[in-house]
This record gives sequence, structure tokens and C-alpha cells, in this order.
Amino acid sequence: MSREELTIKSATFVIHGTDGSEYGVSQGVRICGPSGCSRLFSASPGTAAATAFDVSAATGDFGADATSFRLEGTCNDPSHCHDPGPGIELTGVRVRFQDDVPPTLQLVPPDPDRLLNPPTNPPPSAFNFGGWNSGVRSVWLEAADSASGVFYVEGELSGPFDGTRFDCGDPFDTYPSAVTVFLGFCLAWDFNYFTVNTRDQQMGKSTMRLRLHDAAGNVTTVERPVWIDNIPPLQPVGVRVMPDGFTSWRNESLIGMEWTNPGETVETSTQSGIVRAVYDVSPTAPGQTDPGPVSVSGAAISAIPAIPLPGDGEWRVQLWVQDGASFSSGKFETIVRVDRVVPNAPVLEPLGIVSGVGGDAQFGWLRPANVADLRSGICGYALSADRFEHADPGSSIRVYGDVTKAFLPNLPDGRSYLHMRAVSCSGVAGASVDLPVDVDRTPPKAFLLGSAPDAWLDENTPLLLGAADDGSGVADISFSVDGGPWRSANGDVASVSLGGGDHVVAYRARDVAGNESAVMRAEVRVDAAGPTGFFELVDPGRPTLVAATVADPESGVARAWFEYRAIGADGPGAWHSFGAQATPVPAEGKSVKLEAGFPDAALPIGVYGLRLIALDRLGHVLIAETRIDGSPASLTTPLRGTPGLAAGFPVSSRAKSACTPPRRARHTKLCLRRTGDVSNLAARRFASLGSSSRLAGRLTDAGGDPVSGAQIDLSSIAGDGLRRRLGQVETDGDGVFGFLVPPGPSRRIVTRFSGSATLSAREVVVRLATIGKATLHAPRFANGGSATVFTGRLLTGDDSVVTLGKSVDLEYKAGRAWFPLCNGSARDGGRFTIRCTLPKVKLALLLKLRAKVAGAPGWPFETGYSVTRELVIRPGRPGR
Repeated sequence: MSREELTIKSATFVIHGTDGSEYGVSQGVRICGPSGCSRLFSASPGTAAATAFDVSAATGDFGADATSFRLEGTCNDPSHCHDPGPGIELTGVRVRFQDDVPPTLQLVPPDPDRLLNPPTNPPPSAFNFGGWNSGVRSVWLEAADSASGVFYVEGELSGPFDGTRFDCGDPFDTYPSAVTVFLGFCLAWDFNYFTVNTRDQQMGKSTMRLRLHDAAGNVTTVERPVWIDNIPPLQPVGVRVMPDGFTSWRNESLIGMEWTNPGETVETSTQSGIVRAVYDVSPTAPGQTDPGPVSVSGAAISAIPAIPLPGDGEWRVQLWVQDGASFSSGKFETIVRVDRVVPNAPVLEPLGIVSGVGGDAQFGWLRPANVADLRSGICGYALSADRFEHADPGSSIRVYGDVTKAFLPNLPDGRSYLHMRAVSCSGVAGASVDLPVDVDRTPPKAFLLGSAPDAWLDENTPLLLGAADDGSGVADISFSVDGGPWRSANGDVASVSLGGGDHVVAYRARDVAGNESAVMRAEVRVDAAGPTGFFELVDPGRPTLVAATVADPESGVARAWFEYRAIGADGPGAWHSFGAQATPVPAEGKSVKLEAGFPDAALPIGVYGLRLIALDRLGHVLIAETRIDGSPASLTTPLRGTPGLAAGFPVSSRAKSACTPPRRARHTKLCLRRTGDVSNLAARRFASLGSSSRLAGRLTDAGGDPVSGAQIDLSSIAGDGLRRRLGQVETDGDGVFGFLVPPGPSRRIVTRFSGSATLSAREVVVRLATIGKATLHAPRFANGGSATVFTGRLLTGDDSVVTLGKSVDLEYKAGRAWFPLCNGSARDGGRFTIRCTLPKVKLALLLKLRAKVAGAPGWPFETGYSVTRELVIRPGRPGR
């Protein structure tokens, strides 16, 4: 048949029997293609050679690229038919059926009784549309299509469901727990459900969208709001059972509960919030009333003020909360016991006087006669003691437990009276009783003899325990070592032998009257061995480094240091210590490593022996004079070479002419590197105030070769003797360095090479002399014989230089020499005023003047002068 589109209106279905005869169909026919099969079309059963049926109602597209198409049916006599039978093959055609009417879809309330073939397990809870949901939920629906039939349903919430698509088939074959239910091509899906696991969906408020497809591709969409909360609330914490004060039994039949809700509390966009609390009071023993769980609603509820208990007895109370999605939290559980029976008075046993100091410190009694009627039992006894024959002891328990013996309270010597009543575990106080007593209530004292608790002991030194009692006397001392069993020693002294290591000794004392002291504890450490240690091998790259390792497995290293001595022809010399001492090792570490630099620069050439001395916390001493390989620990000097260091101020005219005064120090080094002239360096330089001075130098090793990349430290020493850091420079490839010394007063410039692993330290000191400077203001004319004022200021360039009281000389020039004229002193800030009476002259005299600031102790400058000023002295006028 040629490839074309074929519309089927009717067809004849033939099944060939095994005997060659033709049979009709008995249960119906369906049309199948590569994409699936249609619904089952009915056909009248019979024995005709062929059965015709109407397929005009069938719709759907069974493959645009189908190469075959067939009809399938069920033989009315399977014993004579081929199974399943080839059906009718339509090759190379496209078969279409027309249907433009969408199916109908309706969400219905769940009704398991309507299912023709219900599942083994009950269906999950139905979706709460417009409310909160959690876990696995079911969607119940009715669907129908009068033409091509229901094909499949698609669903999505925040995302597609697991399986995404629910196909039609025989809807009553099985109901698996998975979400897929086969519908196939069905004319109607009368009543059914499918399940959705909301745990796979996004939390919060969203919309469920269902799309029902018929076999012809028509779609019907239904949307419902759905809220999902798959996180159960957390179990209540900080639960309090009220009234407070009871840990077990109580005498009220009504309790309250308060708690804190952690995490989810109120409704949010993603969680439903806590909406109710549930408590369940149940008996712990048979025969009691079980009221069952009780739910109390309330948004973010955190308290239930009244929970009734059915009566006396022991009750298990459980509490949990639920959120809007019906999720329950974990259960808080407690046991509440109720007992309201009043106990009888206890019967006190008479006490006799004990020989010795004081009386018996212990007394006894018989339990109340009705103790069997107390559900809670006796929790203790309230008692008091005083000088009154009758008194009320109150209801506060002083002796806990259902016991029959106790020690008396702290009573004075002599006759006192004991007042006592029993108190049940529910807090009900009984009748009281009185008893005269004579007691000794003073406990003994236990203490350590000898060493302090934190001291170290030698393994042969026992720990001594002592006790004292001013009353009846010490009966014995008990002790326990490291939590072990208690052992007793009679008398007021006990000796405890301990092995090596750390120990905790608990001890107490008891007097003859039976009083016991408080339990004391002592941390005792026993060291059975001294420290061990050795010197490390010499590191060729660091020949002056002396290193050693010291260890003590028990008490730990307390102190360690190095010593050396000269080994000469006349025998070894005295030992000298060097290097920092070690600090005690912490408890988690029992070893320490020591490192120190050998003072080779201060020692003459020779051989020096080394030794390591270490002490542990107990005082055991280690003296080690060997290295790790067993060889003697010694060093032979010199260990490092002596470098050559030249430093000073360049005096080469070529260097001066080749350099422009730089702004920064690193430019000086570049300038010197260009000139390469460090052979002519002055050890002293005079500089004017406020000017910088260029310093240069060169570093060579012990063989005279330049040392490049070395750090040179520069500092200055002023008149106060304090050293101040100027900076640091680095030598270039020729070992040359340069530095621009900033302006300042006179000082010494220290150039230092700190040394290296193979070269010793070296430093050079040069002198930088700064010439002082001052300003001078003088009048142009003055009369001879009159007082004339001259002013000026000392210039220092540094506000920290003290100028107050500094002497200033006013000099005049006569011929080529200068002579003093007047003198003054500077005020704070360097300003000075000199009042000078000028000589009388008959003729006008031109005088050249200058201010002189002389160098002196406390003045960090060399002698300097001001600019020369000219003054004309005129002859004095009559009357002036």
C-alpha cells in the first residue's frame, strides 16, 4: 500500500485457528501502533469467520513515521487460536482519528469505599488544598472523555512530580506506593487517586497544576493552591513542671507545664508554625485510669497552665507540639508522682552519754508506723536542736533518705533537745517528736605533713597525711589514690607510698565520736628518674649555633643552660654559662630544645669544651658533654671570619663633582656607585647647620672580596649618650654602600655590620661636627657711651635642643682679630637680648659686630657665628 494518510471507519478482525478455520472475537479489539494502543473496542462474540466493528469513535495519532499498524483482539476460543495473533498489518500508512473535545477533570473528596479493587495499604491522606501539607499525600479525581478517551495526566507543584506523567490503563489492577498509575486509553476514569511525595517539592506556598490529556491531545487544566511544610517542629526544650520545687513526688493533683519552642514557632512563607500542644497522662502501673491524649490549640503555644492528674500514684506525662501541616515534634517525657498521705511521727531511740569529751554524735530512730501507706516513701526528716524541751522543727528536710541514723546538727556541749518529724517525698510533713541529747559535733581536721600539695616527691619519699581533733580524738585516716578503693590507717598519721607519675590522693579523717572531716585532695607528682639530653651536630652553615635537646618523661624540664670552658695546654679552665635558659615544659610536652649562639667574637683562638646542664622539677640534674653521635661536644675558634668594614665621608674631588646633592639616601649609594671612589674616606666631617652629609663605605670578607647584599645598620650617638637608629642600607655588587645622614647636631655616626653565619660582627664610628649658627640684629647708628640693645636668635634646627640660658658673646673686629664686647644668654626658644654700653668716641667710628655661640658641654654644636653687622658709633652729644 502506498504511503498515505488513512482514516479508518470500520475494519474486520480475523483470528485464524490452529485448524485453519477463522474465528471472531469475544472481548473486543484495540488498535496498536508504535506509540501505544487505543482503548478496548467492543465486538459481539460469535463464531463467524470474521467480526466487523466500528472504529469511528477512536481518535489519536499513532505515529507520523509508523511503518506498520495492527489490530489486536482476544479470541473467543483460545484453545483454537494462535496467541496473540498477528492481527491486521497496515504498512506504510499514517492513521489518524479526530477528536476536538477536551476531557473533563474534577478533584473529589477521598472515598476508599468507591474503589472497585482497593489497595492492600490504606491510601495516604488527601491533599489539603489551600492549607498546609506534608509527607506523602493523595490526589483523588474523576476524569472522562466521550471521544478518544482519557490518555494521561501531568502534574507539577513547585516542580514536576516524580514520574511527571500518570497514564491510563486498567485503573483497578494494582495501587503501588509509587506515584505512577496507568490509565491507558480509557473512555472514563470514574474514580481514582494517585500519590505525590511532597518531600521532593519546594517548601512554602505554591500551586498544584494538573493537566489531563485525552488520546487526541486535548488538555484540561485544574489548579489548586497547595502549601508544603515537610520539616517537623523541634521537641520542646526547657520544659518546667509547675509548681516548682519537686523533682519526683508532689502533693498536688493539678500541674502546669511551660516550655520553649526552638526553631519553627509561627507561620511563615515556608513553614506552617506551631498550632497546638498535646499532653498525654498515662499510668505507669496497671489498674489506674488512663485519660488518653489531650490536645490544646494555640498559635505558638508554649504553656499549659492546668493538667489534671487522676489521683495518687505514678503518672507518665508526655508533651509534644504539632504544626499546621500535622507534623508532630519529638516527645518530652517525665514522670509525675502524687502522694498526699501524712506520715506518723518517728520513734527516737534514747541516747546515752559516751565516755570521753562530749557525747555521742550519732542518733537513731524507728520509721513512722504508716510508712507502708506512703506511695512516695520517706524522703527525709526535718529536725532542729536547741535548749528548749519542746519546739517545732519545721518541714525543711535536714536528713535525706529513708534512713534510721543521722548525725546531730552543730550543737554546743551539754544538754540539748532534738526535735524531729518525717517528711514524705511528696513534701507532706508528719507529726513531730522530741529527744534530749548530749553530742560531740566537731569534725577532725585532715592535712598534709611535710611537702606542699604541688611539690614533687622522690619515689623513695612517702606522702605523709596528718589529722587533729580537739574533741573525742582522731580514730583513723582514710585515703584513696587515683580514685581507687579507700584504705584506713589508725591514728593521726598515715604514710602513703606512691609510684612514679602524677597522682591525686583523696584523704579524710574520722574522730572517735564518728565525725568525719571533709574530703581533701592533693595533686602529688613523683619523679623516679632524671632528665636526659645531648648536643646536636654542628651545622656547617651556622658554625656558632649550639643546639641541644633535653627531655624528662615524668616531671618535665624545669631549667637548662649551656656552659663552655677553654681546653688549653695547662688544662681545662673554669666553666662559663651562655645562652638563654629554658622555660619549664608544659604538661603535654616533656621535652625542650635549646639554641644559643656561641660567643666566639669575645674569645681568643683555641679549643672550647661544651656541656649541657638541665634540672627537672624535682631537682634531678643532667650534665651532658657529648653529641648525638657520642663524640665530645667541643668547638675550635675562630668559628667565623673577620670582615673588613670601611666607613667615612668621601673627600674625593671627583666624587664631589660627579654628584648632585640627592634628596633621598638611596640616591647617595647610586652616586657612589657611579664614582666608585670609597678609597679616600674621612673619619670626621664639619657640616653647616641644616645640611645633610654623605656617608659611604665598603664591606669585604676575610679574604678581601666584596660582600654584596649585606645589611648595614646606621645609628647616631648624640651628646646624651643615647643611640638612635638612622636606617639600614644594602651593599651592592662591589660591597659598596652609601647613606645620606640627615641634618642634625654634632654626633657620632656608627656603621655596623651585625655579622652572618660565617662572618663576625664589625662596626666603625666616625664624627660628624655641626657648626652652630645664630642671627644678629643691630642698629645702624648708636651714640658712644649709650646703652644699645642687640637681639638675635640661636638656630638649632631641632626644637628639642635646650637653649634656655645658653651664653652668647657679642664680638667686634679690630684689625684681623675679633674681641669680646658684651655677653648675654638666650631665653627659651633661643631668642636673646644683649644690652651693651658702647665706648665714647670723639669721631664717628665704624664697628663690625658678630654674635658668637661657643661650643660647650650641653650644647651639641661646634662654635659658630652670625653674619657680620656694621654699626656707626657717633660722638656723644652734650647733655646726653
